[in-house]
Amino acid sequence: MILLVCDKHKRDLAALENLSKQLNYKGIKSLIINKHLLIKAYNYYKPKIIKIPHCKGYLKNPVQKLHKHVKFILIPTEHSMLHDKFIDVQFFGVDNLNYRNHIINKLHKVYVQSDYVKKYLYKKKVKNLQTTGQLFYSYWDSPKTNIKNSRKTIGIAITNRPSIRHFKFVNYLKILKKTNEVNDFILSPWKMGLLSLD
Repeated sequence: MILLVCDKHKRDLAALENLSKQLNYKGIKSLIINKHLLIKAYNYYKPKIIKIPHCKGYLKNPVQKLHKHVKFILIPTEHSMLHDKFIDVQFFGVDNLNYRNHIINKLHKVYVQSDYVKKYLYKKKVKNLQTTGQLFYSYWDSPKTNIKNSRKTIGIAITNRPSIRHFKFVNYLKILKKTNEVNDFILSPWKMGLLSLD
């Protein structure tokens, strides 16, 4: 049994349903659960693996309590824009932390978006890293429409959203100008593409 933890249903649910179908097709029982029901779901289903979207904030305590009884797999649902400060926010949270003793080291496997992120986290002594690409956003270039369950809005949590809020400007144009000063879009034009996904 594998539990698939859903962080934001508007962003994650379609991809998790697809993953669950693939696992069930291969004979592996899986179930999608709400992020706040992790411990209750573990006690009821006794899974062997739990897939989580991150290991910070409210998920730190369940991971701390259960990591000796179940294998945790981290597949991030947010994107770090491959910027060091945003990688810290995505994988460790916004607190000042001791990276060596962080809960991320109690996970069985940590999937990351690129070799750059892998090298950065390796320097922070994070174990069990695997590069996969951005799993949850590979379908953006060819979106699928579902007439039966179509939604008017979609929730996208890319790490650049909270990071932009760290700039203390109210005016949106000033925020973009400050973002341009921090990120050199001429040398790294792909960062503009990531920013436009917001």
